[in-house]
Amino acid sequence: MSFPIPACCWRVIQSLVFGSALAFGLEARLAAAEVLTWTKSVQETSRNNAELRTAKENLNAAQQGVKGSRANYYPQVTGSVGTTYSQTRTPGQPLAANDPQEGYNASLSIAQNLFSGWADTARVDQAKSQLSVSNLQLAVEKARISSELKAAYAGLILAQRSTKLQLDIIRRREENLRLVELRYESGRENKGSVLLSQAYLDQARFEALQAKNNLRVAQTEVARILGRDGPSDFQVNDEVPTGNPGTLPDFRAVALQTPEAQQALARLEGAQAELVVSRAGYFPNVSLSGSIGRQGEEWFPESEAWSLGLTLSYPLFSGGRDRAASTAAVAQVNAATETRLTVQRTLLTQLEQTFSAWTEAVESLKVESSFREAAAMRAEIARNKYNNGLISFEDWDLIESELIGRQRSVLTSQRQRVVAEASWERIQGKGVIP
Repeated sequence: MSFPIPACCWRVIQSLVFGSALAFGLEARLAAAEVLTWTKSVQETSRNNAELRTAKENLNAAQQGVKGSRANYYPQVTGSVGTTYSQTRTPGQPLAANDPQEGYNASLSIAQNLFSGWADTARVDQAKSQLSVSNLQLAVEKARISSELKAAYAGLILAQRSTKLQLDIIRRREENLRLVELRYESGRENKGSVLLSQAYLDQARFEALQAKNNLRVAQTEVARILGRDGPSDFQVNDEVPTGNPGTLPDFRAVALQTPEAQQALARLEGAQAELVVSRAGYFPNVSLSGSIGRQGEEWFPESEAWSLGLTLSYPLFSGGRDRAASTAAVAQVNAATETRLTVQRTLLTQLEQTFSAWTEAVESLKVESSFREAAAMRAEIARNKYNNGLISFEDWDLIESELIGRQRSVLTSQRQRVVAEASWERIQGKGVIP
């Protein structure tokens, strides 16, 4: 003997089968993924991040620039070897009447600049300024990438937990649907409640698909920061280390110590050095030179020759070039001075904003956690009451929806706390990248 199965029961069975398959697929993907720890993430980023490597290469180039700028402090030595072949024509005679002359020469010359209007020293100062800018830019990049890594890592944690939470929501919606179906079959619930419960389950499945896609995007973002090519299937199993805001800092003092403020100062020093270079044309140039060599008609030439000279030169007129360069350099110094003030004032505002956001994020997480605990307790009580017919479906539905919303809010607040602290560290030029 067979018994007919109501259509509503068929929907419940189909929902269970579909939900179980989806849950199994998501859980299997997480179980098979590579496990990535926070410490490993920091180490891998430090080694492989392309933007970090670029900043390090720029720093290396600036270091070589300082070495090159000191070249004028040392004598310039040149060695040369040559040969000449010539023939002289006497007037009234054919060219072939005179024998060709062949000659050889070998010489070693040395030149030393003694004074160039302090331009050589200023060029070294310029190179040192650029080295400071590059060194500070590396610190800026480390802080930025550290902040991005924390945000991406926390985002992957959020995606993983959201995926697991969504599976729990699907199970919860399935249980709710079964409970409503049973009450409907017994005549204690209306058809609208059944359809709404089914819609909630469909929505949970859709949101599970979104969670799956968000997980893949989060993995790709972490892989980019780590310096990996292409998407990677991995998961994280620990938290991003966090701290507490503590007392209100001296924002002005902190602003002056940030890499951005120090960069503005270094650029000002570079502009001042350029001003000295531009004024070098107003001063005489003194140099010492000497050479020693041999010359003759056979190799190796036997005749010796040497010279020693001291040169003093002074530019009398350069077409206004020196004056224009000096005026432009003064303008650059003024611009760099104003830029430095602007950077300091902007940093002061950003520091206060990011610190406030961090303190608020810490407190917001505490508040959301409290609401989640309260919502979980209310949902448990409401489920029992609804099962016993003590509250309406509408009241129960509101409490269930509030619980799901609070659970999601806690996950979002956990990530926001990490992001807020990472932003505070970044604006200071700090981070986890060594």
